[in-house]
Amino acid sequence: MTRDYKAMTELNIVSEKINFLNSGNSVLTKMPHLVKLDLSYNKIDRIQNLECLKMLQELNLSGNPIRLIDDMNLP
Repeated sequence: MTRDYKAMTELNIVSEKINFLNSGNSVLTKMPHLVKLDLSYNKIDRIQNLECLKMLQELNLSGNPIRLIDDMNLP
């Protein structure tokens, strides 16, 4: 299955055991028009350098054991 990631404006990945979030994530860099990102109830403990998400307006990280937030660089 192929998707046009560039057209995506919303992404929900809930309870999938993701443990790290940064702009180096190859999927996120393909989504320049992402407006809403829900990563709630994962295992994310670090958030770094999210400058690739220039259009992001809503970020849900509830239920994650976040211990480090570094240079998010969000709009």
